[in-house]
Amino acid sequence: MVKNKNAKRKHFVGPYDKENPTVAPLADAYMWLAKGITESAPNNDEETDDSAYFDGDGTPTTNVISKKRGRTFEGEREIGDKAQDFIAELEDKLGEDLYVWYKEVTPDGRTQYEGVATVSGIEIGDGEASEYESFKCDITWNSIPKKSQVVPG
Repeated sequence: MVKNKNAKRKHFVGPYDKENPTVAPLADAYMWLAKGITESAPNNDEETDDSAYFDGDGTPTTNVISKKRGRTFEGEREIGDKAQDFIAELEDKLGEDLYVWYKEVTPDGRTQYEGVATVSGIEIGDGEASEYESFKCDITWNSIPKKSQVVPG
């Protein structure tokens, strides 16, 4: 059985074009969000409804009504890193100005999930005086991401 380190999962952010909201950026416009990032964790939100039916035994069935998937990223601020600088520029933005394209590639490099996402919870520079400046953000897809095979290139 193959085990993969978390660092093998790749995360990319790219610009969102309001004039062409369904057009993903070209590969060279995506920026790898990795430099200085020490931790990444799923940040998922599901809305559920529990209902019991007479054709069952009265035990409620959980139905997922809506689902929002994304990730939280934490680490050290790396000024000059394209991906971190791109996100840092969004710190004081609101609404649609926080939209980006987000792509996640599985650790085996075979499958990717891609779609428009919102960056939120941007926190830069926190901690004790002796610590390096911190970096934190949440990136959450705005709809179910498109799943596809990674095309080598």
